[in-house]
Amino acid sequence: MVKTEEAKDQFTIKPWMLHVDGASNVNESGARLALNSLGGGGTFKYAIHLEFPSSNNIVQFKVLLASLYLVKSLNACLFIVFCESQLTVR
Repeated sequence: MVKTEEAKDQFTIKPWMLHVDGASNVNESGARLALNSLGGGGTFKYAIHLEFPSSNNIVQFKVLLASLYLVKSLNACLFIVFCESQLTVR
């Protein structure tokens, strides 16, 4: 028989924390993202190099989209996004 706490923990959704940051200059852009599981699912860190000029908001938006593909591939149901640009997140 499964203990009550174990059964309860099995169906509890553990959130993920997604940190997004981007930067750009006249020649190129780059971004980084970190995805951390609060339920022991691991930590994923990526750096993305974009070989075209862009604004900081566009870079952060593109890395946020890439992050959402990653979140979807992990079947994460609940995640919290941290980003400097409120324009990007909203």
